[in-house]
Amino acid sequence: MSIAVGVTDGQTVCIGVDSFAAMGIHQRTRIEPKMVSKYGMLIACVGNLLVPQILKTRLNLESRPRDTDPSDYMVGTFVSALRGLFRDEKIGELWSGEKDEQAEGDLLVGLNGHLFVVYADYQVEEMHTRYNAVGSAAPYALGALFRTYNMCEQQLPITARCALEACLEFSSEVRQPFHVWILRSDGDLQKYVW
Repeated sequence: MSIAVGVTDGQTVCIGVDSFAAMGIHQRTRIEPKMVSKYGMLIACVGNLLVPQILKTRLNLESRPRDTDPSDYMVGTFVSALRGLFRDEKIGELWSGEKDEQAEGDLLVGLNGHLFVVYADYQVEEMHTRYNAVGSAAPYALGALFRTYNMCEQQLPITARCALEACLEFSSEVRQPFHVWILRSDGDLQKYVW
């Protein structure tokens, strides 16, 4: 399942992902990031490797009106579009062969200085902290984020990288290279690979 970590200062969002992919008992290192930038959001995916490809090519959303609360937008517009897209693409049915309303994996979404997790059952979470992580190595990432966030708040990519490196050290399901993207409130997107 791997790892996605996110940090924000309330304006800028920084999300990092690893490159691990599992195919049954086989392990791979992906070249394509498990993250997309679309509609003023960063969307990182852990779980089914088809999800970021479908989000990149097929996700259609109405843009969030400026006066709409980001949480309301995520719970309403975003989740509704996601459910419809995954139903159309049969994401929940791929492995089980049965109709399944759950996605396969979790999403970490950065939107307007907020970090949201959309879980496989479509619950939306925004933590009280300005950081979060999803994936099998999330406990390691959250520990590293807890320790480094206040020390490096002005350096979001360094904080994300520290969390990713902690996951690499302690989890067998994390691999480099790390893709770290920064989305500023003015829409400027920067991409780094470590």
